[in-house]
Amino acid sequence: EEQKKKYSNKTYFEKCLKKLICKAFRCEEKDATRKTDPVSGSGVYSTLCSLFEKMKWRRPLLTLATELYSEHGGADSILASFGTVIYLARNCITAKRIAFNFILASAHRATMEAKTNGGDKEKAKGAAKGDAKKNGKDMTFEEAKEALYEMIEVYLDQHKENALKSSMLEPMKFLYSKQGQTHNMNSNDVHGYNYP
Repeated sequence: EEQKKKYSNKTYFEKCLKKLICKAFRCEEKDATRKTDPVSGSGVYSTLCSLFEKMKWRRPLLTLATELYSEHGGADSILASFGTVIYLARNCITAKRIAFNFILASAHRATMEAKTNGGDKEKAKGAAKGDAKKNGKDMTFEEAKEALYEMIEVYLDQHKENALKSSMLEPMKFLYSKQGQTHNMNSNDVHGYNYP
């Protein structure tokens, strides 16, 4: 209950969001509220604070995801994800929920990658060469198996997303653009395969 209260607090969310923005833009905290999304030109801080307000019962999860993403996500990855999140967060409530899911998925992916290889490319290279270490100690078979399953899970999630995009969403978007159906093209981005 104490954790839920902490993560529901707007002030704490704003603190986590500033930290996330600072990491992405490599800026000071005092500049975080003025940063804009390079794609849309929209204010990152104001748009995500507005998303927080709309999420109601999802607020603690959004705050936790923001906190974890700022700790484990790479600066360039975070910056790239802002384009998608800002675009979705400025649309209908369904798109806002997709933005929420995207932030959760990005935070989860970053956290799992950091957990499986310490977020360090050198450690990842060592793991690829068979260096089965965990906190400087040899991993047990069960720990190694669990780490492998986690890496496979991250890979499969990314693969499924890419397969859906390349086989369904992008061809539909291309078709709509060639037919001049801008509304359907934009709705395809937001509603995905649920849209006609």
